[in-house]
Parts: sequence; structure tokens; C-alpha cells
Amino acid sequence: MSEPGVRNADDMLQCLIDSRYKDGRGTTETEVVGMLVSALFAGQHTSSSTGTWTGARLLADDNAAHLRAAVREQQRIMARHGGRVDYEVLQEMEALHRCVKETLRLHPPTMVLLRHAHRSFVVRNREGEEYEVPEGCTVASQSSRWRTGGAASRRTPCGQWARR
Repeated sequence: MSEPGVRNADDMLQCLIDSRYKDGRGTTETEVVGMLVSALFAGQHTSSSTGTWTGARLLADDNAAHLRAAVREQQRIMARHGGRVDYEVLQEMEALHRCVKETLRLHPPTMVLLRHAHRSFVVRNREGEEYEVPEGCTVASQSSRWRTGGAASRRTPCGQWARR
């Protein structure tokens, strides 16, 4: 435990509490809680979701050849390493890696990707309507897994997009 008044860089919670934004504002308790929840659970959700989808896709009848290739590869590599499974051994499993990458393409674990517009640009929707996204805005892009088929929101934290 740290002495009072001494900052310990290994204490994640204290670092979050003491952190400051570029404008000098400190973090609120709500922000710190949100960052902790994200740090603790985000990786578990994405990993378990990806593993579940990879298994489900490999077990589908039309992917039997990919499943056989991944299993043969795992048997060969694990035999070479005496049955040991760790990060380095998994890195050698190219067929499994390709299966996971395809799963991530088909079933991305993120609901929304946020990007900051460093310059203004124009977006055209399927109906041909164009919208200008001003420099400095934060743009939310819905992952294909979470699309509902309805019209996307045209509001950003910067306000209304300008229809061209």
C-alpha cells in the first residue's frame, strides 16, 4: 500500500482517479467506474463471443473441411510441443488463426466503432443522399452485426450533419 501523498504508478485505480483531461478537468467518479468496468469486462466479452462463434461456424456442415484442417493442424503442432498449449504454440496455428479472423469478419464483437474526423468528408447513403461530416466531429459507425436495417441516426455529438 502506498504512503499518503505518494503516487504509485502501479495502482490503476489511483491513476484513473488522479488523471486529468487535456483541458485540466479531473475525472469524475462515474467516468472512473465506467473505465474500470470497460477494462475488467470488455476483453472477457469479446473473447468469449469470438470463441463461441468460431466453434459454431466450424461445426456447421458447410465448414467441415475447415474444421478438419484446424484439428489436424492442432494435433500436429501440439505433438511437436509435447501437448503444451501457450501463446507461442497458438501463434503457430495458422488454420485456426484464419478461422478466427473470418469469424471476426462475420461476427464482430463491437457494437459501435467511434472515430474522430481529422478532416471534413462526405458520406453517401444507399439512397444517394450525401452528408458532410465536419472536421472535429466524432463519428459512430455501427458494426454489421448490430445493424437493424433501419435508417442510421444522422446526429453526431457535433450536431446535425449538413445535407448536401
